[in-house]
Amino acid sequence: MNHPSVNISVRVALAFMALRLVLFFINADFPYQEEVFLFLLLAAFPGLTIYAIWPRAEKKTFKDDALISLRLNLIFAVAMAIFIYAFYAFADTDYFPNMRDMIVARESAANPDLPEKDLRRGVEQFFSLRNFSILAVLFFMVMGVFYSVLFSAIKRLTIK
Repeated sequence: MNHPSVNISVRVALAFMALRLVLFFINADFPYQEEVFLFLLLAAFPGLTIYAIWPRAEKKTFKDDALISLRLNLIFAVAMAIFIYAFYAFADTDYFPNMRDMIVARESAANPDLPEKDLRRGVEQFFSLRNFSILAVLFFMVMGVFYSVLFSAIKRLTIK
């Protein structure tokens, strides 16, 4: 088996996808569910990076370690971004409309002078599935690059 295996990124992504789908289909609705899921996704990046650069028999350079871990992280990032888009587009279609209504209600209560029509239009333009998906894929890719470089550098400093 070739280490590090790209299958690990795919398996981790599939596990998170299965977790999210199971929670959705059993109607498990607990407080801060979306935030906890996002935290778990972000926690996967350091784990995948450490798996990729873990010292093995052959010595690798900083560049090799960073590129190998980046490959695993980017595969995970793209897979999860595609899943998030598909999940909110086809499974949990009420999430974005409900969040928009909640944001508009909070802003209207905080500032009653704002015209609700203009406020609603602005929220709908900004808080959309397309914008959320673009930000998610960019953020996940940045996280992948950050952890790949960080842990490769830490490895160089600690393991001689």
